[in-house]
Amino acid sequence: MKKSALILSSLFCNIMLLIPFFTAAQTPIDDSIRYYYYFAYAQTNAVGDNREAIKAYTKILRLDPKDDEALMMRAKNKRAIGDYAGAGNDYTRVLQLDPGSIAAIAARSECSAILKKYADAIRDNNLLISMEPGNPSYYTNRGLNKVQLNDIQGACDDFEKAKFLGGVYAAVLIRQFCLELY
Repeated sequence: MKKSALILSSLFCNIMLLIPFFTAAQTPIDDSIRYYYYFAYAQTNAVGDNREAIKAYTKILRLDPKDDEALMMRAKNKRAIGDYAGAGNDYTRVLQLDPGSIAAIAARSECSAILKKYADAIRDNNLLISMEPGNPSYYTNRGLNKVQLNDIQGACDDFEKAKFLGGVYAAVLIRQFCLELY
């Protein structure tokens, strides 16, 4: 059997698993959205073509601009091809629809850090910490962004807090950045 036939067979099986996700009563727009979800899922997972998946999610968003799931998935695919600015914009749109989306805030923070927008990343980390103060990774990430802004004392305070909360890498970061301060 040819490779393309195997991919299509696998794709069909994966799509069949998604069918219960969609309701029976559909409008024509719902049918279009459902088709593009199938296509985007296939492009991302079966074929690995992030650019085609982005196009499919863009079509979904033209039909339903408030589809936060499509925005999240398009952003994920944009990150996969290195379009961190575009992904960050999509995460911002998700947050306009759902201000409490921890996943969108965390992902936007990562995009900001990659783009060397450390103050923006810190702002998102502050928001994450206010929402989940017991998560050590938010303190670690904020500390790493503070290092980039040469706020070593602030970074070390964050690493200490992350260590106290059980952060896995905090002790390593303290040895790397903070020993001179103590």
